[in-house]
Amino acid sequence: MNKKYSTKEIASILHQSSTSNIRHIARHMEKLGYVIERDEYDRREYNETDKKLFSQIQELKDSGVKLREAIDSVLSNQEINDEKRDEKEMGIPDSGLKTFCLS
Repeated sequence: MNKKYSTKEIASILHQSSTSNIRHIARHMEKLGYVIERDEYDRREYNETDKKLFSQIQELKDSGVKLREAIDSVLSNQEINDEKRDEKEMGIPDSGLKTFCLS
């Protein structure tokens, strides 16, 4: 069974004193199309991938990157990783360039 984390647990893991920053980041991620699971009470439930993304966002923010830029950067990298994983699962070799065209 995959571990699920509450907003409070994510805040604690990232050494945040408040959950409001986590909720703010989550709202921005969702506006960009990222899906965060919710429980039967409509509370966000974070998984391991979400936890890693929040950690990456925090690292960028701590290094001086603006919060929205950090979120955008981490999510765009996540999309690239998802595409690579999908291609691998479909048996498409990683050639660096896609050489097919949909008509």
